[in-house]
Amino acid sequence: MASTMSRAGSNRTQDTPAERWSRLYADVRASYGRASIQSALLLNGGASIALLAFLGNLAIAQQSKGLGELQHSRSILRVLWSGRDVGRQ
Repeated sequence: MASTMSRAGSNRTQDTPAERWSRLYADVRASYGRASIQSALLLNGGASIALLAFLGNLAIAQQSKGLGELQHSRSILRVLWSGRDVGRQ
């Protein structure tokens, strides 16, 4: 058994410089991929927090002003939702 392990160890080949560079570039690409996914998650989290803060602000304004004075805020939400100006219809 020991002789088969020593034979297996002697059959190892050294990586060529091109293979080492290729492995390095694969590691760099993987780290760039991880960084881009992390930044996308961070931006998505920031956008959801901003949206929750905006909606919370609208809810507070609705409680303090009443429904009649929030027509402008509702039109802003419609513009944000549809991507076009509601007043031009």
